[in-house]
Amino acid sequence: MEKAYINEVFASIQGEGLYIGLYQLFIRFEGCNLSCSYCDTDNSNKKDFEINGKKYLNPITVDNLLEIIASEFNLDLYHSISFTGGEPSLQSDFIKVMVTEIRKQNKGVKFFLETNGSLLDKLIELDEYMDIMSIDLKMHNKESILALPNLFKELGKLTHSSFYLKLPFDAYGHEEKNIDYLIEQLTTNGIKELIVQPLDNMVDEKIIDKLFAKFSKTDITIRLIAQTHKLLSIR
Repeated sequence: MEKAYINEVFASIQGEGLYIGLYQLFIRFEGCNLSCSYCDTDNSNKKDFEINGKKYLNPITVDNLLEIIASEFNLDLYHSISFTGGEPSLQSDFIKVMVTEIRKQNKGVKFFLETNGSLLDKLIELDEYMDIMSIDLKMHNKESILALPNLFKELGKLTHSSFYLKLPFDAYGHEEKNIDYLIEQLTTNGIKELIVQPLDNMVDEKIIDKLFAKFSKTDITIRLIAQTHKLLSIR
């Protein structure tokens, strides 16, 4: 029976990206294959997690988690269920079983994956189970940069889920030195849209000006969107 380490389960608005402002149920997994300095999740495999003030033991089975969710949340209230982390695709088998079981009871539920996109086999594996994928391009991370060509090639194989690309960008321009390479890869693969997300809503106007200037010479539209959940002081 599939088990996973859960960090938390909670209802909130989506604070980032293309679906900003929509009401979602978030299932946050622990564990990640990357180490990002700005990560907001404790990936230490906690012995327990909390839902609506009640504590439950890790690791938890799919059946137990579904039972808890059914008692604590009305899935009809949410635009979608967001699997986030950490890196949720590390728990792909758990997620596939969970989605299958939920769809048996409620075919109208949509599923949303927030991923760093570096585990390409898992990305393709989860395609038929997801409705939407939000894929972060970690341009400060060497492993993610090297994986870009293969990532874009694999995105063409997604047949069920829609996806959008998001560029986390810090106020110090750590990603700036790799932007030309990103533009090259986006252009080569016909990607026309990119969301830029300032980390912790910290913006250096000079860096942003340079970023928009670079993209203005391409056919790629970029859109800067703040992390609204942090502006509203909610999860």
